[in-house]
Amino acid sequence: MMMVLYTIVGVYLLIQLVHLCKVVLLGFDKHTGQLLDSNLPEVSVLVAARNEEEHIEKCLTHLLAQHYPRHLLTIYVGDDQSTDDTAQLVKELATQHSQIKLVPITEQMGEARGKANVLAHLARQAKGSIFFITDADITVNPNWIKNMLPFFNKQVGIVSGTTIVQGRTFLGHMQHTDWLYFMDLLLTFNWLGLKSTAVGNNMAITREAYEKTGGYEAFPFSVTEDFMLFKQVRKQGFKTVNMMHAEAINFSAAAPTWSTLLHQRKRWLTGAKGLPVYWWLLFAVFAAYYPVVLIWAFISWPCALSVIALKWILQTTAVIAREKKLKLHTSIFTLLAYEFYAFALTLSTALFFSIPVKFNWKKKILFIMIFTDTHTHLYSEQFDTDREAMVRRAIDARVKRLFLPNIDLHSIQPILDLVWQFPDNCFPMMGLHPCSVDQHVEAHLFQIQKWFKKRKFYAVGEIGLDFYWSVEFKDQQIMAFKKQIQWAIQMDLPINIHSRNSTDEVIAILTEMQHKNLRGIFHCFSGDAAQAKQVVDLGFYLGIGGVLTYKKSTLPAAIADIDLQHLVLETDAPYLSPEPFRGKRNESAYIVNIAEKLAELKNTTVEKVANITTENAKLIFGI
Repeated sequence: MMMVLYTIVGVYLLIQLVHLCKVVLLGFDKHTGQLLDSNLPEVSVLVAARNEEEHIEKCLTHLLAQHYPRHLLTIYVGDDQSTDDTAQLVKELATQHSQIKLVPITEQMGEARGKANVLAHLARQAKGSIFFITDADITVNPNWIKNMLPFFNKQVGIVSGTTIVQGRTFLGHMQHTDWLYFMDLLLTFNWLGLKSTAVGNNMAITREAYEKTGGYEAFPFSVTEDFMLFKQVRKQGFKTVNMMHAEAINFSAAAPTWSTLLHQRKRWLTGAKGLPVYWWLLFAVFAAYYPVVLIWAFISWPCALSVIALKWILQTTAVIAREKKLKLHTSIFTLLAYEFYAFALTLSTALFFSIPVKFNWKKKILFIMIFTDTHTHLYSEQFDTDREAMVRRAIDARVKRLFLPNIDLHSIQPILDLVWQFPDNCFPMMGLHPCSVDQHVEAHLFQIQKWFKKRKFYAVGEIGLDFYWSVEFKDQQIMAFKKQIQWAIQMDLPINIHSRNSTDEVIAILTEMQHKNLRGIFHCFSGDAAQAKQVVDLGFYLGIGGVLTYKKSTLPAAIADIDLQHLVLETDAPYLSPEPFRGKRNESAYIVNIAEKLAELKNTTVEKVANITTENAKLIFGI
């Protein structure tokens, strides 16, 4: 036990000592190249931006102030579907400065997502022989480009500078010290030959190196696109340089909250899973330091206190030495407080990393693929022998949300039982199915309506018209449909529509009853292209199920011109199984097969289909 404690603390303190020696003795990194004004390359600066109205003007102003010939510098800003004034601000600056080019990002390129997708689009348009990459919340040094370029030679594909956080709050000051310390530590490991990653907001890459990798669109998805690019460039045989130079230091805005900070750390650690084993051993040493010291305190608190003091002295001396070289200043109070901050952040990060929550980039979810089945009868008697196992299979297949339409008075309790068993995955609807309409329709509707006062339902459904089996109760079906539409309007709930052999009639009723609260899904849409357009124009979504996969299906042609933004996925289990399960009992796990076919038809990825259709479902059902 004690040997483990001694080893961890010994390695940790040795790292601190080596780091201090490197900072004090070697100072800044020096390049061997020579930059001649007569031979400057054309460069392109790539800036990914989403909802950056607070920072984008400052970022672009500093980029325009670069000490670099204007005719050799172009700044490309990728607006990733911002919902604020980011795009407008860039447009206004672009009218004044021809160097700025705004690129709206509306499509996914290859495998790229999030920030990587933005950069993939920008790289396609960029004209320079070297791409400089930074973020919209970064303030660049006016000599940034001129001080990065000399580090390139024929063998070097990427040069990464150093970024430090600026912040006026206590949390901002803590992040400043943390970034300075760990960016410097990263350089020490790099100096020792332990290559790690590029710095995504302060890096440059040659066009040759970038194009040889195939670009971001060719990479497997990573939440840390800079690390993935770094890996691919080294894989192509190029060298990489990580450096710190006084005039190539960029400054980043601090994470505003503790929660934002933890999301940032989780993204980094998730992306770093591809690092060599020796890096994870180093991470383990750093993560174990505080728990080890706490354990040691129970054994011998004077020894533990001595270790803490020695570590703080080595660490603080290195930070102060580096700050003096950078002509910066951090108060002794901040350096003392940083020790407590580092302790809290280390333990919080370890805990947060182990919790299965999503993280985001600029408020845009970088998702773990999730499917939503917007229409499934999992409560059916056909699942009585293996219902729980079937639901587990769906969840394992990443079908995390299952919406259950009601049929009649007898199906209500089985639905609620399933919701009780799987409250995080099953979501009930309430309504009277058109095939359940008969001479007692008024009494049944009275009983159905009472349920809305007893608990929450996510839609009025399954409702509509069915003229396939019988038209005996056609008038009653129309009356029941209209009445339930009125309920939905009054309660501001979506409707889930059954329209077998009655699509035109349903569209006519919806047109007649148009209202700002009237919305929903055409379950198992079976109309033609003209009807699909009418449905979309009414603000409704098309439910796409197993029929899409059938060889003679007309559904692919019907939705050929319908954007994914108007579609949702469904199985209608236990009915309408997709290929290759046609003729067998359907289940929600098979929605993946439907998504694959839809991705093929739309010439996109399954991940994009999953993301967009799930977001559509969330919007419809309000979850």
